[in-house]
Amino acid sequence: SISGPVVTSFSPSSRLILLGTATPRPSSGVASNLVPLLNIFTYQWSIESGTQFALDSTTLRTSPTARNLVVRENVLSPGSSYTFKLTATDGTGVESSTTFDVTTNTRPTTGVIAASPTNGTGASTKFTFTATGFVDPDAPLSLSLEISRDGGNSYTTILTDYTSLSYTTILPFGKQDEDFNITVRGRVKDLYGASSFPATVVVQAFRPANASGAALVEAVKNAAESTLEQARQSGDVTEVVSVASALGEMLSDAGSGSGSSGEVENVASDIVDTLDAALSSGAVTEGAQQAAAETAANVIEATGSGSSQEFKEKAASFISNLIDKTLGSGNGMSTDTGKAFVRGLAAMMSGGSGALAQDLFASVKSIRNQTSGNLVPGEDPVTIQANGVSTYGAAAEAEDVQGNYSVGEYGMSLPTSFSLGTSGVITVEIIGAESQPYPETDEGSPSTGVTSITFYKDGVEYDISNHSDPLTIFIPLANGASNMTLSSCLFWDETEKTWRGEGCTYQLFNEYLAACMCTHLTDFAGGTLVTPAPTPAPSPSSSGSSPSGSGSSSSGDPGTGTGGVPLVMIIAIVASVAGVLIIVGSVVGVLKAKKKKKSMSRGAIKVRVENQNERDVVAVQAPGDFVASTAIDGGSRPASSAGNSEGGVAVVASIEPMAADGGSSMPSSRPSSSGKP
Repeated sequence: SISGPVVTSFSPSSRLILLGTATPRPSSGVASNLVPLLNIFTYQWSIESGTQFALDSTTLRTSPTARNLVVRENVLSPGSSYTFKLTATDGTGVESSTTFDVTTNTRPTTGVIAASPTNGTGASTKFTFTATGFVDPDAPLSLSLEISRDGGNSYTTILTDYTSLSYTTILPFGKQDEDFNITVRGRVKDLYGASSFPATVVVQAFRPANASGAALVEAVKNAAESTLEQARQSGDVTEVVSVASALGEMLSDAGSGSGSSGEVENVASDIVDTLDAALSSGAVTEGAQQAAAETAANVIEATGSGSSQEFKEKAASFISNLIDKTLGSGNGMSTDTGKAFVRGLAAMMSGGSGALAQDLFASVKSIRNQTSGNLVPGEDPVTIQANGVSTYGAAAEAEDVQGNYSVGEYGMSLPTSFSLGTSGVITVEIIGAESQPYPETDEGSPSTGVTSITFYKDGVEYDISNHSDPLTIFIPLANGASNMTLSSCLFWDETEKTWRGEGCTYQLFNEYLAACMCTHLTDFAGGTLVTPAPTPAPSPSSSGSSPSGSGSSSSGDPGTGTGGVPLVMIIAIVASVAGVLIIVGSVVGVLKAKKKKKSMSRGAIKVRVENQNERDVVAVQAPGDFVASTAIDGGSRPASSAGNSEGGVAVVASIEPMAADGGSSMPSSRPSSSGKP
């Protein structure tokens, strides 16, 4: 069967989602060895009737052989009828098919966008844009406008779904290298959301003479005090957002290298205050929310990383309120709106930590969840990358969750044993941030950014812990491993508000990529895990804590495992070695006389004592080629000051796993451009 939109007229401006379902045929009369094959299906979509188009990646967000079909926006022809066909074939080769009919709405005919005047001064001249010649019987019609200051390469929304086809507003300054030209692109929508093709007009918005640097900041400030204040007093939310959007564009230009960071922040603060007051007064369209989010991102970026804590808190509160309003509208969150939110949040996260940075990171997580929450299994992932933050969201059938998932160099690789069952829809969400939002704690010190991974099953967060085989979480090293203190995999314990390392081992792939091999999922980083103070060595039969040396380890932190060795294995080895090392006391006496290499063994553990550079060195080799060593100076006590002094028991200073050939077994290649190692 196929389920799809239940409307008499579907907007071709929207993506079409058709959900397919196949159920096994009765097993009566089927040979017993073939019955299991009745539950295995392959799928094929086709267009039975209507305007034909290729079912490929240019027109679809899914594969034509997936169970579900998602057709991209603006692919279907307006005013047309389509019959989509789904054919399912079970494991025995028996086929069954069904169809679904879709009729598209006609879009408004494309007219023209006229501007009056066609030139003026940015931030002061009021331009009127009027749409004419757009015809559609499904009234009322609405107007949306975008502007571009780089010749049409990128656009910023200034107006959406305005109920009149004429609108008056100020514009930001044009750019000098573009001859101060601003391209204005307009679309008209009908009652059902079908949008016309765009029409454009070019106007000139000159910059006042000598308006650069501090003078440009002053010009934006004056416009904020006059034009933005007039818009606020009018009570028209649309006008406030439009004017603020223009000022945000100009402030973004002025903020860089103006030498007036205090003034830039003051103007940015006024814009945020005015937007916050206007948007909190009532319902706001989805387009106005997007425009406000883009404006917030512009003014936040304009203040730079040196903005005050007070401004960051104000801007963060505004974005948080706007996110709540966006989600409360019931329209969900578009990828473009989410991208604007992430851009602003990421700009404030840069270089910060503590409660505010954690709140900002939590907001990014919320946006990631909302922008990927309406995906269907098999649909293309949604990714957002801005200001050092990358997010990823994808949906899949539970039985299809396997392999690698990544955005840039952030991501994970699942073991072949990983399974989330055979039913349900799984959403995989990843977020990576170059700036670490969590602070250093007594238990751990992060040296990298953060990689966060979450699974949802049928919309509910799915707990993954104590998995039998570790999951590999990738942590990019933006500045190179040689510039970082890295020895452990850390994960953030949200309950205890601290870093921990249980269930994880750390591996450095190369100069630019590390990984945490963990049995659970949360927020991860690379860094240094602080181990507890040394405790007395237990007896060989004890299951308590093992001795902890004070010497540094060349290949990892001994508290969490070194080079991929589970903590429990190290404890077991050290506990066994502690008993064996009691023998060392007597061996050392012999050494004083002979100064020659001696070897003895007890079971599978070998103790080797030799003279190196006039120092006696005790080396212990345990099963699996784990080697521990320490030096003895003069007497029978270890050179290390820590440890148990009774009976000449030496402290294990390091434990290093060795590959069978004596070399490293770690991968040496950096991930491919897809981010998959």
